Amino acid sequence: VSAAFILIACGTRPFRPDYVPFDGVTVLDSDEIIELPKLPRSLAVIGAGVIGVEYATIFSALDVPVTLIEPRPTFLDFIDKELIDEFM
Repeated sequence: VSAAFILIACGTRPFRPDYVPFDGVTVLDSDEIIELPKLPRSLAVIGAGVIGVEYATIFSALDVPVTLIEPRPTFLDFIDKELIDEFM
């Protein structure tokens, strides 16, 4: 690959507030959840940003009951409102 400029976007790190008891077993961040040895019986996803919605959708498609929790009144505001209404 050759170019005048190359940008490597390696992503972000999960937000891990001190008051959340991450233990790598029952409370996981978005990096840890991809290493689960088996599917959970149910899942609560905190944060309806792009990554949270992505994981909620993946696990729901795998027949895992998912609760998506978002404190804001709306989410993914850049997506068509009709699609969000259908998702909800």
